[in-house]
Amino acid sequence: MQYRAITQSEYADYVDMQAQAFFFSVDREKLRTYAREEGGEHHLNGRAAFTPEGTMAACLTLIPFEQYFEGQLVGMGGIGGVCTRPEYRRQGHIRELFRLIFREMYDRGDVLSYLYPFSMAYYRQFGYEAAGASHHLSIPFSALAHHRLSASVQPFMPEIYADRASDPEPIVEIYEKWAAGYNLMVSRDGGRWQRLLERDPANDRWRTFLLRDSCGEPLAYVVFSVKDETLLVEDAAWAWPEGLGQICAFLAGMGGAGLKTLKWQLCSYLSPELITADWMPEQAKRETIGMNRIINARSALELLRRPGLPGAVTLRLEDPWLPENNDLFRVSLADAAVEPRSDGPADLELSIAAASALFTGYVSLDEALLRTDVHLRAQHDALTKLFPKKPVFIRDSF
Repeated sequence: MQYRAITQSEYADYVDMQAQAFFFSVDREKLRTYAREEGGEHHLNGRAAFTPEGTMAACLTLIPFEQYFEGQLVGMGGIGGVCTRPEYRRQGHIRELFRLIFREMYDRGDVLSYLYPFSMAYYRQFGYEAAGASHHLSIPFSALAHHRLSASVQPFMPEIYADRASDPEPIVEIYEKWAAGYNLMVSRDGGRWQRLLERDPANDRWRTFLLRDSCGEPLAYVVFSVKDETLLVEDAAWAWPEGLGQICAFLAGMGGAGLKTLKWQLCSYLSPELITADWMPEQAKRETIGMNRIINARSALELLRRPGLPGAVTLRLEDPWLPENNDLFRVSLADAAVEPRSDGPADLELSIAAASALFTGYVSLDEALLRTDVHLRAQHDALTKLFPKKPVFIRDSF
């Protein structure tokens, strides 16, 4: 078997395999045209397993992203489209494809990888772990009525409105400022912003509004769609804390005219009681959002915010996929220094999957210690300060 990136001429087979696995339709004429074109880019993220006869047996997609980690942007490999033809399943081809892309991500400098699994248990074998959750709120508009609107509100007009079109830059700036406060948020490129914002509000039942503070500065934005009697918040962000309440105040006024319910996906780090006047538990559903993996443990440890204490702690990681991570690390509590060591005692021993949840702050140290693949040997207090719980969220799918 051969495991490698696909070529442009192989892209049609790659899409066809994914279409059969995930039950979506394809435009075969467009795929044939793409195979004859020069300089195409759609195939560049494809990785596949090939038999000696050249048959594509399994494939996946590796998409380069930038993701926020401890307030800084780092490389992240987004994984999608993982599938195998039925006649080649249970033969280890996906395992070999992950071995291929782990090395590729590490060598190009990625710190993280992320995916949306069909089974968490399946992807834990590759070192991925749940590292994000949300509250799905379904509430009446009256639950937000206690918020008072003081911001000015402007509708966002897409490019089809020509000279009336809005400048997207204030919205992008709000998002990046907000996203930097959450580990694992994706920095969006122009294509993602275009797909989100460039919808015709007159035909798509899709609206975007920019909120400005009393000085006229961009404060927050909200994107929502309407389906039947429900308003669905598709995206929202705020540059300053008061922006959340102003979004709530604006949305409260959207009730009526046939709309009865508001649905909103909020980071689980935020208590729903912060925005609702009369909170009822049955109004929310907590849901995990995909799985994260540490690709470069040393880089992740260097980026961790330090508690500013004297001394250091030692961590021993177990990573059967990347030998660079399968090591003992001495981590300073005062600065960004991280020193790999060949031997010596470890204060904390853990798997790469456990580290993927702990380093991001999705779980605290004491929560991580409830796992069977985490073992504390010493320095509980220092490690607790190094690994507190943090805001972790992701809004973009791939």
